[in-house]
Amino acid sequence: EFHEEATMLTSVECTCALPVAFGQAAKGKMLKGARSIVLAILMCSGFILRVILSSKLTVPRVVELVSNLINGVEDKATMRTAAGKVLEGSILEPHRALLVLCSFGLTGLNVLWLFKILHGAWKVVTRGRRRANENGKDSDKAAKGSQKEGESKDKAGV
Repeated sequence: EFHEEATMLTSVECTCALPVAFGQAAKGKMLKGARSIVLAILMCSGFILRVILSSKLTVPRVVELVSNLINGVEDKATMRTAAGKVLEGSILEPHRALLVLCSFGLTGLNVLWLFKILHGAWKVVTRGRRRANENGKDSDKAAKGSQKEGESKDKAGV
């Protein structure tokens, strides 16, 4: 019954090592060149996949739970797998409702982590551009400074 869900959950949990790898590489100052680009792409795509798969598991059950709570249906409040198979028992049973809400909370945390990762990747990308711009400005300032020194020497007659 749960082969599809187990596969999706395993795929989701495989991305847990990516932030750890990123943190270790950052501490060891190993985030340079192609390695940083590959790790950034893996983290972004891995967490996008993580959010999509956890949402696919969670959102239909949350919608089902909320609609059953609003409508007050207790007899036919069934729980379904991701594949659509009907499970025995009611989704309104306290332990199942709690599991659905916990799963929804974890999906929310996955979304939060995705935004943090995308923000961090954006900062790294824009920092590289900013450094290139600053280096360009510094070299322009140095060139202008040497021109001014040359002009002042010419005026002084040196």
